Amino acid sequence: MTDVHRLSNPSESLLAFGEALGIASDVWVEREELEQITYTDYDFSQEKATDLTLDQITPLIDAYHNALTCRFRLGELVVLDIVPDVNEASLEKFRDDIQGSPTVVFEFTLNKTKLVDNWIGSMPGHHLFLYLFPNALERLLVSDLGRLESLLWGSESETAHKVVLLVPDREIWLDGSYLAVLGGKRIGHWHEVVSQPPRDADELRNMYETCQKNSNWQVPWLKHLTPLHLKVDGQIPREDPIAKALLIHQINSIVLYTADRTVGNNDKPRLATYAGASQSVELTLGNPADPIEEKSLAGVSNLMEMLEWAYNLKWSADRLPLVQIGVAQALHAASPAVRYQLLLHNAPNIFDGLKWHWKAFIEGKVDAYVSQVQALEDYVADTVQAFADQIAAMIKSLSDTMLAAVAVLLGSFIAALFKDEFNPTIFTIGMGVYAVYVLIFPLCYNMRHQWERYQALLDSFKERQLRFEERLYPEKVSTIVGTQVIDGQRRFKRWFCYTLLAYIVVIILAIVAAWWVPEFMESIALSAVSSPAPAP
Repeated sequence: MTDVHRLSNPSESLLAFGEALGIASDVWVEREELEQITYTDYDFSQEKATDLTLDQITPLIDAYHNALTCRFRLGELVVLDIVPDVNEASLEKFRDDIQGSPTVVFEFTLNKTKLVDNWIGSMPGHHLFLYLFPNALERLLVSDLGRLESLLWGSESETAHKVVLLVPDREIWLDGSYLAVLGGKRIGHWHEVVSQPPRDADELRNMYETCQKNSNWQVPWLKHLTPLHLKVDGQIPREDPIAKALLIHQINSIVLYTADRTVGNNDKPRLATYAGASQSVELTLGNPADPIEEKSLAGVSNLMEMLEWAYNLKWSADRLPLVQIGVAQALHAASPAVRYQLLLHNAPNIFDGLKWHWKAFIEGKVDAYVSQVQALEDYVADTVQAFADQIAAMIKSLSDTMLAAVAVLLGSFIAALFKDEFNPTIFTIGMGVYAVYVLIFPLCYNMRHQWERYQALLDSFKERQLRFEERLYPEKVSTIVGTQVIDGQRRFKRWFCYTLLAYIVVIILAIVAAWWVPEFMESIALSAVSSPAPAP
């Protein structure tokens, strides 16, 4: 018998063996757990044990190999160990050993983890679990979310592992990134599911951390499980108890991750609250074991889309409150008893409304963003123009000073010639007073005022730039500012130095003129006196 055939009907040998011993199939269903099937009977009938034949034992050994532990005991003494080398002689000795006892101890363990390893092998990044009986898997799936997290995904380091539940006796095929439930006629194609590697664990960690920051849980029921772990695709048979339990767990996890706060007992959450600005609604979480309308389950995919939309890494801080407000408004008028099913029924409309409100919100954000960009562009242009205005003011002041210098020079010269002889004192005083004026007012006062104004303008620009970087992306601010302001600074400093130097030159020329012109005029006068008069 090939491993593919065994996988398609893994319970066949066990049921036949149990029938030979008088053990009903329901007993095996009750004893099946996630990783093993165990059965112990301390008062097993000696007559039933005696009737056991090698033909009934051999198929069991062939099917399960070293995954099987099966023995009969008298007290602590093992009288028959069902292993590959058991034979007729072993059975005859067993019958003789138990002849005088009305009962024996029967122990049975089927290690399903080892069985899967024998039939399929180890699959890195995957946890494969085999269920011989679908009802046993149904019993597992009505457990609370915290128990499922612990059993299926273990520790946080295994959060990105894909869990594959093989249930050959149930016609079902659900496949997701982190969970698959496979059974029925296609069970032989299980390798198609495990050949696809799971997604990056960062997506799961980011969602969990975002939830812990934005949602209030009375108890940390989940350590790393997210709704993405439970998301599956395929033809979901909603009337099937396995599929229904998974869908309800999806819904409950989505509610946990989107509600404003959730309360319950230490084992599981019970009541979630969606709070808006002026209203809030309480929502009782569903029980996977309870019946639910099939038509309501159609909204699960919309809820999952809404969750993934809300947990967009870039926008979660804005979208999660919007989801809470939207759900609160949609369920506020409904009776608490029907809110859970109403959430599923109205999920498409709720999600469409959220996307519409988000679009309006983003359009407002875009308008504000464009306004900020325009304001920054205008402010940069105004700053550059302010530098240009200062340069123009300095040039005008310098031009006025130059014109005044010419006027003072001519005025002092004319005043000195007011009488018959050139009066050097008047000229020197005139030029000296002008030199002092240029030193005090244009040079010290005006140039200091221009520099302080420049510094104040620059400091104000830097402060405004920082505020713009808080509202816009710093890269965008840098792009808009470019080199315009720096170029304006350079032009201002260059003209400031030129103007400063020009004022100093004017002062020096005034001082030189005050000293040199009187001497020059005196030398001319002396030359005129010493020259002989022309002959008559």
